[in-house]
Amino acid sequence: MRQLWWHRRPRRWLAMGTVPLVLGTAWAQQAPLHYDLDRPLCRQMQLSPDLIGALTPPSAAVLGVPAAVQVAAPLGGVGAVRIGATPVGAGGAAPVAGLGGLGAVKLDLGLPAPTTGGQSAILLARVRAGDQGPELEAALRKAPAADLLAEVQRCPWWSEPDQVIADRLLTVLIERGDIDLKQPDTLAPDVALMAAECLRRRVDARCVPIFEHLLAQQATKPADTWVQPVYGLATYYRLAGDYQRSAEVWLSGDRYTTSPATLDDFRLEAAWTKRAGGDVAGADQIEDELLKSTSGAAWTIGLVTYGRAQRLLLSGKHSELRELLRRDLPLGGPAAKATEAAAVRVALDGLLADSYARTGERELAAAQYRKVLRGFEALPAGRGGNGLDNVVATARVRLAELAGPGGH
Repeated sequence: MRQLWWHRRPRRWLAMGTVPLVLGTAWAQQAPLHYDLDRPLCRQMQLSPDLIGALTPPSAAVLGVPAAVQVAAPLGGVGAVRIGATPVGAGGAAPVAGLGGLGAVKLDLGLPAPTTGGQSAILLARVRAGDQGPELEAALRKAPAADLLAEVQRCPWWSEPDQVIADRLLTVLIERGDIDLKQPDTLAPDVALMAAECLRRRVDARCVPIFEHLLAQQATKPADTWVQPVYGLATYYRLAGDYQRSAEVWLSGDRYTTSPATLDDFRLEAAWTKRAGGDVAGADQIEDELLKSTSGAAWTIGLVTYGRAQRLLLSGKHSELRELLRRDLPLGGPAAKATEAAAVRVALDGLLADSYARTGERELAAAQYRKVLRGFEALPAGRGGNGLDNVVATARVRLAELAGPGGH
């Protein structure tokens, strides 16, 4: 049975830029090599992780140059390793080996200055490229905490690709003790949220005090917005099998937000949680309240109705299902919600078609499946997702089956 999973939780995608990597030597002209962060290095530059690691600026000692080597201050944004020689007798310094009695000599090797920040930038670029090598993991564990934290703060919590990166860096910081989980008030709010989300995804109870700290702050200034710590803490309890506490967190949403749509989402999550935990009566009560809500949210009404219709379909109660779906559901509301209402109707029509197909009423089923396709095509561009693609795919398959001999 297909499942719809609609949620208004913010989803945003970052348009990744490019990072210029400059390769050069004293005898070769430097040329910028632009690396697209969305694609692995091995596909764009044919470079292995070991070779990328070799690009990390070496120290002067590793280069094997004399002690007279000086690291010049950054010039034009890029530091350079320069070799300086002093004449015999000047300041008591001996001449640099191999340079005779020449005066001051400066050779630009075209190498970046061996700064910690530069090394961290290369390591973090490799993390974003998906490098999972043990050598990189070992290097990350030695990287400065400030550099790793700065990268975490560049990872929005709503971006799933960035969550993977943030989790990897936060794991290093937590294991090294650079983040004090027992004192969340010492963390920047965005870092605290990302750390809690990282632990929540691992069903680690250490996320609880962090989420509670963030919610205590949010309670002092409720706003018309989504509240991610409510989602995080309630989801943690549900993953941990504590359905009662999870539902309690969902139902506490009015302490932190004034958004009607967000509160409807939280109440619907509470109903799903209670049902999953065996409290069917409690779940039904919340759903009844949502159906009577004056907010007129087609999204929420549609999801409640879809869930009830799906349960009737699975239990073979086709008469009750059809009566439910034939009602004039309050899917109207503001014009801005018209698309939501139309999308919900497509999904509900799909369940009604499934019911006809299961009872062998082929003509009614085919007519209803065609209605699903017409409704989907009438939606604006970008109408896919939220489970509708599965509804439409099922309609097309079933129509083909019903059109053939012996279709059922």
